[in-house]
Amino acid sequence: MFKERFRVKSVDSILRESEKPEYSLKRALTAIDLTALGVGLSSAREFSP
Repeated sequence: MFKERFRVKSVDSILRESEKPEYSLKRALTAIDLTALGVGLSSAREFSP
C-alpha cells in the first residue's frame, strides 16, 4: 500500500540527479539583501512584545 501511494527513489539516483547543473543551488541574495533582512529582523524583534 505504501508503494502504491508514494514514489520511492534510491539514494544513488538522488545523488546522480543532484549533480546535474540545472539542480544546483545558486546565490540569489546580495550583501544589500542580507543587510536589509538583518535590519528588518532586528526591528521586528525590537517592536514585538
